[in-house]
Amino acid sequence: MALNNSSDRTERPLDVVGQRLPRVDARERVSGEAIYPADLKLPGMVHAKLKRSPHAHALIRSIDTSRAQALPGVLAVVTASDFPELPIGATIPMGELGYDMWMVAQINIARHKVHWIGQPVAAVAALDPHIAEAALALIDVEYEPLPAAVDIAAAMAPDAPVLHEHVVTKGVEPRPRNASNVCSRTVITRGDTGRALSGAAATATANVKIDTAHQGYLEPQVVVAQVDANGFATVWASTQGQFTTELMIARMLDLPMSQLKVVPLEIGGGFGGKIAIHGEAIAVRLAQKCRRPVKLVFTREEMLQGGTGPAAGALIEITVGAEKDGRLVAIEGTYRLDAGGLPGMGPSLLMQASAALYQCPNLNLVGYDIVTNKPRTEAYRGPGGIQAYFAMEQAMDALCQRLDMDPLDFRSARRFRRSASPPFSIASANMRAGAIRCRRAGILAAAAWRSAIGVGRQ
Repeated sequence: MALNNSSDRTERPLDVVGQRLPRVDARERVSGEAIYPADLKLPGMVHAKLKRSPHAHALIRSIDTSRAQALPGVLAVVTASDFPELPIGATIPMGELGYDMWMVAQINIARHKVHWIGQPVAAVAALDPHIAEAALALIDVEYEPLPAAVDIAAAMAPDAPVLHEHVVTKGVEPRPRNASNVCSRTVITRGDTGRALSGAAATATANVKIDTAHQGYLEPQVVVAQVDANGFATVWASTQGQFTTELMIARMLDLPMSQLKVVPLEIGGGFGGKIAIHGEAIAVRLAQKCRRPVKLVFTREEMLQGGTGPAAGALIEITVGAEKDGRLVAIEGTYRLDAGGLPGMGPSLLMQASAALYQCPNLNLVGYDIVTNKPRTEAYRGPGGIQAYFAMEQAMDALCQRLDMDPLDFRSARRFRRSASPPFSIASANMRAGAIRCRRAGILAAAAWRSAIGVGRQ
C-alpha cells in the first residue's frame, strides 16, 4: 500500500500522540479490584522459598537436604536432581530460532555449577514463609569456589576463568579449539568503511560503557501452582507470555501440555524481564510433591541480586564519517555485549538497531556475546536497542560538532527513508515520517534547544 505523503496528511493534528487518553485498566487498578498473583489465597496453600548461591562462580560438590526435610512444617524440598537434565541445545518453539531451554533450566535451578551470586540451588515448601526460610539454612551445600569474571574486560582477559567448557567462539574462521567466554562473533558489513572514513571530511568516535541495569518493575516475580488428583497443573503467574510460560514449564518438567494450564493475572511491570520463567516450574514440582497449592514470592532483594535478569551491559565503540554537507559515508562499530552467566545473548539486534536510523552506504559492525559471572541478562524495552542508540547518538552528536551542523537538522536529513536501500532486511516502523515529525516538533518546543540553560537551572 502506498504511503500518503501529502502535506495535508502530515500537518493534520495527531489524535493519539500527545493527547490525554484514559487507560483501559485504570479503574480496576486504582480501585483495588485488579487481581495479582500475590493476592491469591487457595485452601491449604503453602509457601515456597529458594536457596541461592553465595558465590559468583563455583562447582556444586554436594547438596544435603536431610536436615531441612526433618524440620517440622516442611512439606517438600527440591534440587536440580528433581528435574530432567535438559541437554545443551534443547529448545522450545519461539520466534525464528526457538528459545534455549538449557539456559532457562539453569536460570531456575543450578546443576553442577553456579555462575552468579543468587542463582537458585534448591527450594523448600513449608506451612508458612518463616518455616520455609528457616529450612533454607538447614540445606547443606558444598561448593568449590572458582575465580570469577564479573565484567566484560575481565571475561575477555587472556587469563580469564572459563565459565563454560562447551562454549567455543562461533563466527570465527578457523573455529577456535579452546573454550572461551566469547560465545559468538557477529559481523554486518557493506561497502568499504576504511576507505570511506579515510576520505571523509569529518569523523567522530564515541566509546561508551553501559552497566547492567535491572528493569525495576514494581511487582517482583510471583507464582501460585496447584496440582489436582489427576496430575493436572494450574499455574497463576505474573508473566509477559502465557503460552511461552506453558512451553517452558512443560519442557522443564517433561510434562505433557495437556496436563498444564497457565493463567496470566495482572502484571505489575515486566519490560522484558518476565518473558522467561523464574521459579514457575519449581513451584509446580513442589506442588506435585506435597500435594498442596504452592505460592512463591520473590523479595525485592532476591529480584535485584541474581533472582531475575537485568538488561545487558555493553562496551561499544562507534566511528562515523561524513562529507562537508553532512552526507554520511561510513559507520563502524564494535559491540561487546555482557550476556551474564549463560551464553546466547547475541548482539545482532543491538547492532541492527544501532545503524538502522541512518542512510549510509558503508557499514562495518562487529559484535561479541560475552559471558560473565553475573545474572543472565534479559530484554529491557527492546533487547539492546537502548544501549545501541545511546552509543550511536553520542557519535552523531560529536560528528555534528565537527561539521558545525544543527544535530536535529542533521538527523532529519540523514534519517532512513523507505525509498532508500535499507541496511538490514526489515525497516523499522520508527522511521516513518510521522514519528520524525513528532520528535522534531517536541524538541523544537523545548526552551533549551536554541538557547543555553541558564546558571542554576536544571
